[in-house]
Amino acid sequence: MNWFHAVRDATSQVTLSDRSTSSTNTRTSASAERRAVSKAPGALVIGVTAGIVCFYATQYVKRTLIIDDSLDVFSVHGVGGVTGSLLTGVFASSSLGGLGLAEGVSIIDQVSVQALGIVVTASWSALFSFLILKLLDRWIGLRVTPDEEVQGLDTVLHEETGYLDL
Repeated sequence: MNWFHAVRDATSQVTLSDRSTSSTNTRTSASAERRAVSKAPGALVIGVTAGIVCFYATQYVKRTLIIDDSLDVFSVHGVGGVTGSLLTGVFASSSLGGLGLAEGVSIIDQVSVQALGIVVTASWSALFSFLILKLLDRWIGLRVTPDEEVQGLDTVLHEETGYLDL
């Protein structure tokens, strides 16, 4: 099994060294640059901050917006992902213990790029989710009839009751 470790050289390129064969391969791709962007203290701050933000986002969605998100999916994964993505741009700075930003790139520049990535990802996901749902609605339908809804989906779709007679 090959073990790789990343080394940043003077030209701000990441060099991946294969310890088993002592060969090196210099890469400047985004995937190589993203490895261990922030070190343990920065990662700890990102994790604790995201946890706190997710907790309050969950409370806001449930209590203020009164949305029944039984697994808190958006509050945890959506809000936590956005928080982590933005803070990664902050803690990538070498002054905060990260591997450092590219030459001439400030923390604000990097956070702006991270924010753009968030917007593009959310837009892409929303667009294709909408298209897929529209196709499914035309193909097999997404709603049950009002009568089926009154009878209960456990009975109509699964031919069993979900609850005892209460």
